[in-house]
Amino acid sequence: MQIKEKLKVEMERLTQSSPEIIEVYRNSVKSKDKSEFIKVYQAWFTLASRIVKLLAPERSLEFNDYYKSKTQNTPESKYTHKGEQFKDEATYTILDYILGAEAKKYTGYVGGEIWDPVAVVEIKLNNQIEIINSIQENVDRVLFDLQLELLMELQDRELMVAREIAKKNLSSAGTLAGVVLENHLKNVIRNRNLNLSDENSGLVDLNNLLKEEGIIDPVLWRKIQHLGDVCAFCLQNSEKQPDLNEIENLIAGVEEVIKTVF
Repeated sequence: MQIKEKLKVEMERLTQSSPEIIEVYRNSVKSKDKSEFIKVYQAWFTLASRIVKLLAPERSLEFNDYYKSKTQNTPESKYTHKGEQFKDEATYTILDYILGAEAKKYTGYVGGEIWDPVAVVEIKLNNQIEIINSIQENVDRVLFDLQLELLMELQDRELMVAREIAKKNLSSAGTLAGVVLENHLKNVIRNRNLNLSDENSGLVDLNNLLKEEGIIDPVLWRKIQHLGDVCAFCLQNSEKQPDLNEIENLIAGVEEVIKTVF
């Protein structure tokens, strides 16, 4: 099973088990026995926090703060009044409930309302679940974006290697840049579910297919064609080396294509 499919299975497992979290929590409040909730929730949270960090890193801090605030167990997470310490709704977390921390009203101002720690924990549990649900609803797009990001990072590294190789062997550097370009165009064709008649198709065929399908315009098609000519020269000529300027332009051209054609 591919990593993408494994992640989708784990996401499905998380969303299906989410309603149980709330049910077990409510039972723990009624019975005053947290053991089952701790067991079920901690297993769910361990997996969920990793998934959120991987697939929605911009939500990871928020997700984890519902469990344990970044200021947990520090003076900043508590209010003081006449030598006593009080938690408020914002700083009371799921971990506070698990550890049995008392939630008290802050009475340092007139008209302060008593707040319900049981309700606060349920709200924070539901907020975590909604983050998971939002990822699940867009999981295919999220995984595609992640795959694209990882691919671009890999391609950037390969082009960096090509630049280093160019210091010693220009033809080898040009050949590597050509491989990066060809693999990228094949990925574009696969991701767009285009009909690639031969998996061994070369750069010319890939470029022509993208033009025929309207993915690239004639100007970009000619540019890729020129890049392909330079790559072919590097691959076929064992005696005559391309010049440094050609290879630098080739690598820069490949870099531009992989960042503009998806």
